[in-house]
Amino acid sequence: MTVSVEALKSLFARERGTLIGRISRLVGCRDTAEDITQEAYTRLLEHAPRNSIEHPGSFVYRTARNLAVDHLRAQSIRQGPGGLSTDALLEEIPSPLPGQDAIYEGKLAIARLSAALDRLPERRRQIFLLRRLHGWRYAEIADHLGLSVSAVEKHMRLAMEACLLAVDEQETP
Repeated sequence: MTVSVEALKSLFARERGTLIGRISRLVGCRDTAEDITQEAYTRLLEHAPRNSIEHPGSFVYRTARNLAVDHLRAQSIRQGPGGLSTDALLEEIPSPLPGQDAIYEGKLAIARLSAALDRLPERRRQIFLLRRLHGWRYAEIADHLGLSVSAVEKHMRLAMEACLLAVDEQETP
């Protein structure tokens, strides 16, 4: 049995308030309940001309309830565990990137180390940079500069001590 559009409009006018009340208790929001009720009646209007609906009232109530359950499921997925929204959950994930304080401290450390290297004697700085920056071995540096390996080791030890002192200066208030 097909139901006329006029009969469906009459059903909507008669049952709308009751249906909104029921759905509102389910979803906890009257505005959402009104939207769900409207969607349920829209589906009834779309479905009725093509199909025989014996009890349009039951159809619209069942449709509205199913839409409300779908809404609650989608909301719980968006909120995630503990009722937190997805955005709030993402805020709780620690960032692998350093914070502003760590960035500032890193820049300060680089400036202090750079200043410490600038204060080194030229040959010691050159040995340090060849070893640490360019990865040369002590024997290569010694051959290149015409020094003994032990002299290169001594210069590296003194350069490293200067760098460690610069870091220690940074850590003391």
